[in-house]
Amino acid sequence: MSSPSLTPLSDFLGPQRRADMLRQATFFGAATAVLGVALLIGLVSWLAAELGGNGMSLVEWLLALPGSVLLAGLICLVPWLVRRNLRRRATSRLALAGTRLVVEDSYDRQEVDLATALCRVKLAGGNRSNRWPVLEVRRDEEDLMPVVVDLADLDTRVMRSPEDLLALAAALDRSDRKESWDAAGRLRTLATWKSLPMIYGADPDAIPITPAGAETARPTPVRSGEPSPEISLPARPPVPPARRAAVDVLLVLVAVAVVLASLTVASATQATAAFGDVSRTGVARATSCQRHGPVSGSGFGYWYDCTAEVTWSGGERSTVSTGQSVLTSADIGHDVQVRELTGTRRNGTKIVRADDPPRRWGAFVFFPLFLIGLGFLLRPAVDLFRLGRRLRARPQ
Repeated sequence: MSSPSLTPLSDFLGPQRRADMLRQATFFGAATAVLGVALLIGLVSWLAAELGGNGMSLVEWLLALPGSVLLAGLICLVPWLVRRNLRRRATSRLALAGTRLVVEDSYDRQEVDLATALCRVKLAGGNRSNRWPVLEVRRDEEDLMPVVVDLADLDTRVMRSPEDLLALAAALDRSDRKESWDAAGRLRTLATWKSLPMIYGADPDAIPITPAGAETARPTPVRSGEPSPEISLPARPPVPPARRAAVDVLLVLVAVAVVLASLTVASATQATAAFGDVSRTGVARATSCQRHGPVSGSGFGYWYDCTAEVTWSGGERSTVSTGQSVLTSADIGHDVQVRELTGTRRNGTKIVRADDPPRRWGAFVFFPLFLIGLGFLLRPAVDLFRLGRRLRARPQ
């Protein structure tokens, strides 16, 4: 006996929106390719110039090259992910025959039997104000890559047709698993939704279960501020302010630790002077030094700021200040060969030891680590902004 033919389910995107999404995917794909090629050519050319004419050693170059390729890849990752998501959604096709569901997109064609699979209807999305219903199908309990079917379009707020949702529910009712029966009940509830609401902080299983044969779907309670009561969901209890404040404090501490670690790398390798040019050389003799630590603007550890008298190769003399332990208390009264680098700071010059030149690989560690540290401050900054806005809104 031949299996029943597949019946395509309706398209909730619509032909115009599907075409628009494919055009956007093409644009982001082209942007990814152009951006990646441009970044790689620029970074490799710059590294080649550094290796050829500016004193970068082969070891430093080999250390910097993977970092440059990784940086280019991370920058290109964002448009590539946007392109992949657009193309997956725009080319997704669903067909149903009995309990056999076929999900096909531009990357793969998957077929599952809803009568034997583990099925769940839940709210997907991690953002508290941006959740949408999906059908998640696992072939067995060990399946780590479930088939996920969107039941609504998050951008246009359009739901799949009630006929399609009820057809899926009927297929799930033929299963002998309780999870599939619950999923079928939630599909019957979704069939009554007129459009996708702005769902706030709901639990993944918040969609009510409507029993088979019920005349009307179980109502979903209205949440304050929701204009569409028939499609509102109850909210999860908000996070206690004390807990959120504790997390923010922890993130600030982590951010400070990461930033200080990056400054330690910069101080140890003198990364901020790594790309300067030697303008002159001389002999320095430290006259006084002051030690800072164990935590300072140079990072973790103890670092010396010194004042020294320098006799330059041209015969002129000057008094200079050094930081980051370029000179230490052990150098007081002793002659140390130094170099003056230009184009390294706002004041244009920096003094470094001749026997301990800056390591350029330190810059490739310092800058990403510093930016990661600042990234930990995003959530505390947003929470602080929201708190200030609420305080300003209070009546005087």
